[in-house]
Amino acid sequence: MAKTPEIRAAKGDAKEADRHNLGDPVADAAKWVRGLTTKRVSDLFKTEKGLEGHWKQVQQEVTRGNKHFFATKTLPGGFTDGGKTSPEGKKMIAFIADAIVGAAKG
Repeated sequence: MAKTPEIRAAKGDAKEADRHNLGDPVADAAKWVRGLTTKRVSDLFKTEKGLEGHWKQVQQEVTRGNKHFFATKTLPGGFTDGGKTSPEGKKMIAFIADAIVGAAKG
């Protein structure tokens, strides 16, 4: 996935990000995703011993993002539409996925 203008603009923020406190996808999704890919995904495959712990941390962040980007709509009769990921969320998750594949190749 190509970087959106928002993701591209967050590059400087990513370098300053705290890998243990990446911010909130609700407050600034582009800053969150750049921090995640720069500070967490880049470490993912550096050591075999650290893979499990790093992977859990990446998964926790992706789950946090999904909670923000995925929403259900209540229909008449109390039914829901099953939920959908927002277009912004699809771009952010695709960017993370591409970063993970890139890190694995490296």
